[in-house]
Amino acid sequence: MKNLTYILDIGSSKISLLACQTNKGRSIILTSINSEYDGFMDGEFFSVEQVTNVISDLIKQIKERLNKPVNNIHIGVPSEFSACVCKRVTRNFVPSKKVTEDELINLFDGVGELKGVEDYTVISFSPLQYVLDGLVTTKLTNQRVSQFVMDCSYILVKKQFIDTMKQIFEANNVSEIDFVSTALSQAQFAREGDNSLQPMIIVDVGHITTSISVSKGEGLMMLSSFSLGGGHITADLMQINNLSFAEADIIKRKVSLTIQSKKDEKYIEYVNGKPIKALINITNDIVKARIENIASVVSRVLDANESFKDLPIYLTGDGVCNFRGVVNIFEAVCQRKVSILKSPLHNGADRYQTSKIGLANIIGKLV
Repeated sequence: MKNLTYILDIGSSKISLLACQTNKGRSIILTSINSEYDGFMDGEFFSVEQVTNVISDLIKQIKERLNKPVNNIHIGVPSEFSACVCKRVTRNFVPSKKVTEDELINLFDGVGELKGVEDYTVISFSPLQYVLDGLVTTKLTNQRVSQFVMDCSYILVKKQFIDTMKQIFEANNVSEIDFVSTALSQAQFAREGDNSLQPMIIVDVGHITTSISVSKGEGLMMLSSFSLGGGHITADLMQINNLSFAEADIIKRKVSLTIQSKKDEKYIEYVNGKPIKALINITNDIVKARIENIASVVSRVLDANESFKDLPIYLTGDGVCNFRGVVNIFEAVCQRKVSILKSPLHNGADRYQTSKIGLANIIGKLV
C-alpha cells in the first residue's frame, strides 16, 4: 500500500489508531483499532502508564493487521491539552505589492511575548481573515495591496503532553511524529466548502470532557474545555437507580427524551437473561438535568464574548448526541440554533465521532 500514514485519535474514554491512505489532498481511512482507557481530566491523563501500554498495544495490533511497519504518526491533540491564541498583524507596503504564500508564513511572528506560554509549544498557525485595503475576506487574493491586515490564530499544546507522546513513540521505534489539533480538524471538517466570514461554533461532548471551539477562516477564534460529559450521565443513573456502572450505561443507551411515558413505565434491557430496569420518567429527568447542566456551561462560556452572540452551535461527540431530543434541550438552554454534526459516511456507532474523520481530512491535505 502506497502513501500510508497513521493517525492517533485520543478521546476521553478510548484511544484509536487509524491507518489512512492519502492521495491528491484526500485521505481514506483503511482501518482503525480502538482501545478503552481511563481518560484524562483538567489537562492530565489519569494514568500515563496505562496510556503508554494502550498505545504500544495499538501499534502492535495495526502492524500485525497490515503487515507494515509504523514509522510515522500524526497525533490528534485533545482540547484539554491545548490553548488558542489570536493576534492581528498589520503591514503597509509602499509601493503596493502582492502578498505571496511564502511571505505570508513570515508574517506569523510567534506568541513568545505573551504571558503564560512558557509551558506550551506552538504546533500550528492559521489565518482567520484578511483585510486587504479595507476589503474583508477569508481568502488571499492575487491583487496588489497597500495595507495588509491579518487576524491569525495559534494552537499551542502543553509541553508535558508532547514530552509524554515523544517518550511513548520513541520506545515503540516510531521515528516521525507530529501534532494536530483535534478541535481544529473538526472545525475544518464542519466548514468544508464554507468560505463565509461568519464564525462557527463546534461543541464536542465526549465521555468525561466537553470541548468548545469557535472557528473562522482556516483557524480557531476560541478554544475551551471543561470536565463534564456522557460518563457523568451514566454515573447519575447509576447512583439514582442503584445500578452498576455497566448496567447504567446499558439503560442510558435506551433513553429517548421525547417519550411521554406512563407513571410506572420502565426501560427494560436483558443481559444474559437478567432484566435491567429503570423507570422512564425518573431516568429521563436525570438525563435531561445533566444535559441541561452541560448546555448551561457551554452557554456561559459563549456568552462571555459578545462577538459570539447568536452564532449557531454544531453539536457532536458520543456524550449526548445519541439521545433523541438533545437538540431541543440545547436550544432551550443556549438560546441558539443547534444542529448535529456527524460523519456522512455511515450511520453506525461512530457517526458522531467527528474527530476521526476530521483528523483524516486535515492530514490528507497536509501530507
